[in-house]
Amino acid sequence: MGADTICVGGDTLIYYIKDTRSGLIKIGYTKQNPTHRLSHLQIGNPFLLELLGYEEGDEKMEYEIQTKYIKQHCGIGEWFTPCLKLLLHIKNNTTTAKSKRKRKHFQMSKYTNQELSDSDLGI
Repeated sequence: MGADTICVGGDTLIYYIKDTRSGLIKIGYTKQNPTHRLSHLQIGNPFLLELLGYEEGDEKMEYEIQTKYIKQHCGIGEWFTPCLKLLLHIKNNTTTAKSKRKRKHFQMSKYTNQELSDSDLGI
């Protein structure tokens, strides 16, 4: 494995990256270190992106997760409007980039009540 790879038991990862301006969350799949993927995405985005976390998974799992939250899809690419269930999935199932351990806490306060209540309707 090269320097751009994180070994977490599997060969591929599902990552969750937040656009800090819009609040949208990208659900993606990579064979690279997710922080490396973040830096590639940041190049084409004028607003700050933040890696919320990552978990082991392949392209099939990425598709299943994206399908589960299809009502939150913003209509472009792999970007989704945050909803309570998606945020809880990230909180409970991902590893943070900084700790490389399962996260113990997650700051949901960064999302407004309006985002959560509007997004949670229809789930």
